[in-house]
Amino acid sequence: MKVEKQQQVKPSAGSIVGGAVCGGVVCKMSNKLAGNISFRLMQQMKKVGASLTFDEFNTVANAIDDTLNTTGLAQKGVELLKFKPSSLESFKICDDALMQSFNKIPVLKKLPQGYKKYMSRILSGTFSSGNNAAYMPKIKKILLPENILPAAFHEMGHAANANLGKLGKVLFHSRSLKLLTLPIALIAILKTKKPDGQKPQGTADKITTFIKENAGKLTFATSVPVIIEEGLASIKGQGFAKKVLSPELAKKVAKTNAIGFTTYVLTALASAAAIAIAVRIKDRITDNSVAVKQAKLLAATPANQPNIYKMENFLASGGKTAATAAGETAATAAGETAAA
Repeated sequence: MKVEKQQQVKPSAGSIVGGAVCGGVVCKMSNKLAGNISFRLMQQMKKVGASLTFDEFNTVANAIDDTLNTTGLAQKGVELLKFKPSSLESFKICDDALMQSFNKIPVLKKLPQGYKKYMSRILSGTFSSGNNAAYMPKIKKILLPENILPAAFHEMGHAANANLGKLGKVLFHSRSLKLLTLPIALIAILKTKKPDGQKPQGTADKITTFIKENAGKLTFATSVPVIIEEGLASIKGQGFAKKVLSPELAKKVAKTNAIGFTTYVLTALASAAAIAIAVRIKDRITDNSVAVKQAKLLAATPANQPNIYKMENFLASGGKTAATAAGETAATAAGETAAA
């Protein structure tokens, strides 16, 4: 008797698209949650800056200028752009610096000028309102809102990583691995889960299957260089602060650094968890689609035909239908009884 090859049931196109959309929504919601957590932590950083008295503010400001010179950062061309937040002047300072930086980054400088201006205005709004500080390696400038003045030491730690010492440079440039997060997420969500027991075919299929099955871990892995470099920047910045500030002020710098570092760790964990959950949701939706299709095919299978979804039982009987196998068993039993 000829046995038909087991039919492979694939999920419906609707379940694939729906699963991908649901997974994308989960990622979006998780990223928004991470953004809210980062915003709350930034408010704590602002409180540290606001706790400085007038004299302490001047002491920290002078210490920052001294550190730029004594560490050799000024000699390397590193410049501090300090501004009062929430002013037209502060927005222009940030916007000009960001556009200069964008035009020197190979991936960005080829983009339309209008798009770069759009990105710059969004980021300028964040920096100029005093919600973050940053070191921009392409133009060697530090954007520093005065309301989070202690954060300058951390940013000088970034500048030291990028300009002083080989290890710091390697770590600083390895931050670009974070750009792999997007393709990892796209592959993991868009690729359809393989049926149980089916192995990937070809190099590309093996690679994308591995990415899908380990999307959460890989996403976190792309953040590891960022976390390490951020930690090293905080350590160096704290070392700078201890040399020029009193123990009490150095503690405020340490608190600012700790808040910033926590933000990066939580963001990395949230991103990894988001993509892992998104993949599971998408796979659950497509699995349900396959189960429904299988149930329909089982219901449509004639009673005298072998069940293609229980082929192992059919093959175990030597390729015979249940009725044929039962008849042969009865005949054998009768023959043995007569012989006895």
